[in-house]
Amino acid sequence: MKAKYLPLLFLLVAAVISPRISAQNATLYWDKVAKAFKASAPISVEPKTLGANYALRVTPYLADAKGDTLFFSDVVFRSPRNAKLRRRHRYFAEELPATSPELSVGEVYQFEATVNRSEAPWICSGDQITLGYKQQREGCCNETLLGSQFLAKSHYERPVLPPAPVFKPQFAFVEEDKGEAGLLAKNHAVLRHDSTYIPYTPDRIMSREEGLLRVHFPLDKIDLRRDFRGNDTILDQIVHITNAILADTKSTVTRIQVVGFASVEGTQKRNSWLGQGRADALCDYVIAHTKATRPLFDINNGKEGWSELRYAIEQSSMEGRDALLNIIDTEPDLDRREARMKKLDGGRPWAYLKKNILPNQRNSGYVRIFYTYEPDTTARTINAATTLLEQKRYAEALQMLQDVRDDDRAQNALGVALYMTGDTDGALRAFDRAAKSGDEGARQNAKAIREIQEYNARMANEY
Repeated sequence: MKAKYLPLLFLLVAAVISPRISAQNATLYWDKVAKAFKASAPISVEPKTLGANYALRVTPYLADAKGDTLFFSDVVFRSPRNAKLRRRHRYFAEELPATSPELSVGEVYQFEATVNRSEAPWICSGDQITLGYKQQREGCCNETLLGSQFLAKSHYERPVLPPAPVFKPQFAFVEEDKGEAGLLAKNHAVLRHDSTYIPYTPDRIMSREEGLLRVHFPLDKIDLRRDFRGNDTILDQIVHITNAILADTKSTVTRIQVVGFASVEGTQKRNSWLGQGRADALCDYVIAHTKATRPLFDINNGKEGWSELRYAIEQSSMEGRDALLNIIDTEPDLDRREARMKKLDGGRPWAYLKKNILPNQRNSGYVRIFYTYEPDTTARTINAATTLLEQKRYAEALQMLQDVRDDDRAQNALGVALYMTGDTDGALRAFDRAAKSGDEGARQNAKAIREIQEYNARMANEY
């Protein structure tokens, strides 16, 4: 035979004596319920393909396209003569007991495997996954590694992921603690911060100003009676507010502005006496029922309430309205002004005034209470840190909040700063504490973080 045919002959002989494995109906697929790859294959070695003195060690495996591989336990198929020889050697303790399943050629080994992400993270990378086996032929005195063989292929398809929740921190500037005065001011418009104080001048229209408390006096009297025109309710309110603030340690009454009025009827001297007497009477009542002292009062005599009268006429639709306003605006002498108004149009406009407008001006007294409060440095620190949060300067905000971290009002801002700097557990503790205090923004922040945690856990477990 020519030498050039020798290699071909060698390959033909090797093919004839190579063991032939049967592994039809092999399966490999992703089980969505189990969240794992499942592999199975009935493996057997066809008789007369192994050789009388040989055994074949078969090792199943999973692999991806990058070369990541997971090997499973091997199984050994033995020819009858090889099996007999192994038994003899083990009987005489010349060989260790078998550690792998051993089958005769022709017998079927049912390979089953379930592989989840924790065992082989790369199986969920999206690459093609191959089920195969490597084989090693073993004789009495030699071992030969044969080529790996392909059994089945599959592909892990990433599911369409739900959109990941995004943390959009909610925070707000906190309200300064203005003490009892600040709390009362929310429901009692009579209270004003002292920075808004305006001295009384005759051109002010007190009845138009929001929140002023008004008491009434009997006609041509300076006696302040609780049982007259609902005075008891107004007086009790004045006393309650004054006493509550005077007893407070965080706020204080700075002044109580009192203005007494008389109507334009009668002499100026009498009306001036009425205005002063009514202002004094109101002041004396508050002093008698509170701890306020007279220097606390800003007492004003409104005398004849011309500005009040003009405003009331202007707001009406009475007959002679424009003519009355013209007299008030052009006649500087108050006595002549009153006389001209009485004579206008036969006295009919004046009669209307006496019946519908002047009664409320004959007996008026007005009160405004002013206050200040101790600066709330904690709230100002929290709000300064909140400004830093708006600017996404989270580490600086966190540093600033350390000095006020025990205050309930700081917890939401603190939680945002902690979360954005990597401390999720600390952030949740802060948000939960703030939510207990009624902070809705903190409740929403805690909810958003927990939704993100649940999403991440779900992704880790399912995908």
